[in-house]
Amino acid sequence: MSPVLTPAMPRRGPVEWAGARWVGEVDEAVLWDPQLGSRLELVDGTAYRAARLLVTRAGGVAGFVDLPVENGTVDTAALRDAVWRLPESGFADRSRLLPGEEPWITVVICTRDRVDQLREALDSVLACDYPAFDVVVVDNASASDALTRYVRDELRDARVSVVAERVPGLARARNRGLAAAQGAIVAFTDDDVVVHRDWLRRLAEEFVAPEVWCVSGLVPSGELRTPVQAYFDQRVSWSSLLRRREFLLAKPPADLPMFPFSVGEFGTGANFAVDRRRALELGGFDVDLGAGVATAGGEDLDFFTRVLVAGGGLTVTPSAIVWHRHRTDLPALRVQARGYGTGLGAWLAKLATDRRMRGMALARAPRALVRLLAKGGGSIAEDRAGQAPLDARMRREIRRVGWLELRSVLRGPVLFARLRRTHGGEAARLDPVPPRERRAWALVAVAAGAAALLSLWGVVPPPARLGLLLAGVGLGPGALVRAWIPLPSALTAMLVPATGLALALIGSSLMAQLALWQPALLTAILGGALLAAGAVVALLAQRAASRVGARGAEATGRAAA
Repeated sequence: MSPVLTPAMPRRGPVEWAGARWVGEVDEAVLWDPQLGSRLELVDGTAYRAARLLVTRAGGVAGFVDLPVENGTVDTAALRDAVWRLPESGFADRSRLLPGEEPWITVVICTRDRVDQLREALDSVLACDYPAFDVVVVDNASASDALTRYVRDELRDARVSVVAERVPGLARARNRGLAAAQGAIVAFTDDDVVVHRDWLRRLAEEFVAPEVWCVSGLVPSGELRTPVQAYFDQRVSWSSLLRRREFLLAKPPADLPMFPFSVGEFGTGANFAVDRRRALELGGFDVDLGAGVATAGGEDLDFFTRVLVAGGGLTVTPSAIVWHRHRTDLPALRVQARGYGTGLGAWLAKLATDRRMRGMALARAPRALVRLLAKGGGSIAEDRAGQAPLDARMRREIRRVGWLELRSVLRGPVLFARLRRTHGGEAARLDPVPPRERRAWALVAVAAGAAALLSLWGVVPPPARLGLLLAGVGLGPGALVRAWIPLPSALTAMLVPATGLALALIGSSLMAQLALWQPALLTAILGGALLAAGAVVALLAQRAASRVGARGAEATGRAAA
């Protein structure tokens, strides 16, 4: 007996990287069949040197194993040994649904001008082993009617309907799908995925508990054909959530000190379901967050957090599997990394404006910042079976992408503030900071620079030196940013210290990586730059204020005449 394993997703291009991995799934029960042959065949596996297999166990997930590939096959004995060594972390008993008791589920897929990708996702959803569901495809400001024609003339499945959301934005599209849904449960996924046959059943089983408002699942990479895909797969945490967990605000988990702001621990927008009534009570998704608008992300983080803060339960179940096709090349990865960064920054800015969440968020801010910057520029692990080393250029480019994501976090609050003003009925363009206010912030930067330099003076007692250093770092860089960007007081209180700490930690990380770790040098550079830049901005602001005053006096004189 020699069963054939099929790939998680059809290959979309040539296999040119020696470190590429064939990706698929194997049921543990198959491996203990005494009639099983010595090697397992992988469909379309001859181009690969290694394979990653997701091992399922009695409807649950046991974990991933990596094995070498020879002539499109893997060794059965080696696979059995690898599976035997897997921990028991992935499987947990669930409430079983009896026939006829399955709640109706509406699947919402939001798309825009990507019919070719949508076909694959829709086919997998329609093949789900679940008796009570329909599909709402939200056409989010597409440039043509190709989607409508495909569903109406080619697909012709009564379970699928198309609704239009003419204003771009993933959050708006999801809200449109939520409003059009018929099911008590609404499951969301993307148009670049393949869902597991048991996906809907595993989601529905978790909603048996009345306190559950939201359920998310596992989103592993369905293709690891390029180094870019491998990098992204290792960088995100939701691709390896193999432990079933239940979250409630009243029962904070001891291993998540940043709870309920534990980014990545609650899943991602490509695979989650909600209690429709509860989601509508929460107001749906924030239209100033997410792909399609300037912030480019964060709407899923925001929704998960609001569920928990409102008292709802959120369950992560790895047995609800959605395979995702990551970006394959560097330009696409840069766009995605920039969006992840700005989305995270925008979400953090929103937390700062929410009275209930602000206190919790600020208490966890230092730990969160350290964790964020610890991700650094990013890299690809090269110690797995069959993993090939990367060339120097690819290493360099991948590291740059990681830093691009971190830098983009700083832009998020500004973009979020701009969208809030726009949707609040004000002008889309931010008004300039008044010259006198700009000068005041510039002088704060000058004072912070002086404080940073004074902290290097040996005559100053150590406690005072520490206070001067914290004042310089915490106020200076953010004050310069605030001198040019008008923000509400709540956002200012967050942006000013966060900017300084982020720049200091980024600079420290870079110096450490370059083996140039000299805190005094970094402090001197920061202090000198703040002094110079603050003085220039203050001078320009003073001149602008003088011109405004002269024009005002002239206008007053003409009026008097």
